[in-house]
Amino acid sequence: MQNKYKSLRNTEKYVANRDFDRAIREYKRILETEGEDPAVLNTLGDLLLKNNRKEEAVTRFRRVAEIYEESGFIAKAIAVCNKIGRLKPGEQAILQKLADLNLRRGHRFEAARHLGQLVEMSRKSGAIKEAMAFQMQMLEIDPRNPEFNLQTARLLVETGESRESSSYFINAGRGFLAGKQPEKARECAREALKVDSASREARLLLTDAERILGEKEGTVSIPHEIEEFQETEKAVEESVPEPMGNIDEVDFSDLGLAELEEEEEKIP
Repeated sequence: MQNKYKSLRNTEKYVANRDFDRAIREYKRILETEGEDPAVLNTLGDLLLKNNRKEEAVTRFRRVAEIYEESGFIAKAIAVCNKIGRLKPGEQAILQKLADLNLRRGHRFEAARHLGQLVEMSRKSGAIKEAMAFQMQMLEIDPRNPEFNLQTARLLVETGESRESSSYFINAGRGFLAGKQPEKARECAREALKVDSASREARLLLTDAERILGEKEGTVSIPHEIEEFQETEKAVEESVPEPMGNIDEVDFSDLGLAELEEEEEKIP
C-alpha cells in the first residue's frame, strides 16, 4: 500500500510537469500491481484524454462505470456514463445504459429523456421497429403522460399500424384536457378520427374539446365531424318503422274492417 501511495505521489509530479506519458505509464503499473481501483482508472482516463488518446480513455471510463455499477454505486456509475456520453454523443449503448441506471435510481424523467433520444435516433436511421420498442419503454415509465401517448400514436401510424394508434390518440387527448390544453386535445381527437372515423370515443373527445374552447371564446359550436355523425345516426333512426304499440288501441277503420263488418250483418 505504501508503494501505491508513493507511486501516486510520483505521478502527481509528472502531471504537474505535464509529462503525461510517464504519468500514464506509472498509473498503468499501479493498476497491474495493485488491482483495479476505479479512482485510479478514472484518473488514468483523464490523463489519456489530455494526451489525445480518446478511444483508450473511453475504454477506461467504461470499466470505471462497470465497477461502480457492480458495487452498487449507481450515482457514480451515472456520472461516469455521462462523461462517456459527452465524449461519444449519440452512442446507443451508453444512452441505453443511462436510461437503465437512471430508472434504477428512480430518476424517471432522466430515463425517459435518454429513451426519447434513442427513439429519434432509431427513427432517423430507419429502424422504426427499434424506435417503437424504445417508445413503449418510455410509455411504461409514465403511462398517463399525454405527450408519450401522442408520440406512441404517431409512431404507430408511421409503422403502418394506424388502427392501433386510435386509443393512444384518445388517451393523449384526455390527458391534455385534464391538463387544460383543449387545443392539443382537439388535435388528438382529429388525428384519431383520421385513422378510425367510426370511433365514438374520439368524437366525444372532439366534442368536449370544442365545448371547452367555445366556452373560452364565448361561443359554442358543434364540430362538422360530429354534425355529420349525428345526421347519419338520425337518418338511420328515421328509416326504422315505429312500433305499433298496444294492439287494443289501434284504429282499424282505415283498413276497411268496418265495411266488412256491415256486409257481414246483412247476410241472413
